Amino acid sequence: MANGQASLSSFCLRREQGGVVCSEQEISASAQQGNAVLSLREVPMEMLEPFLPENWQLTGDTTADLDANWRQGARSGRPIYRY
Repeated sequence: MANGQASLSSFCLRREQGGVVCSEQEISASAQQGNAVLSLREVPMEMLEPFLPENWQLTGDTTADLDANWRQGARSGRPIYRY
């Protein structure tokens, strides 16, 4: 990362408790620009509870595809949710 850029090969992260997050393509990122194509499969919504207000809770799971691109001063993305 000497030049301020990072590249990650395709990967999948699996939780024993359920859920998979995969990078469908190489991720290229820097402060100036980047792109990431991710898929989420059956990720438990309960994972978000530590970030929610007290007495709030979420149930179920999330399946989504995310195509995100960014440039300094601009962002774009295309989330696709499946229920």
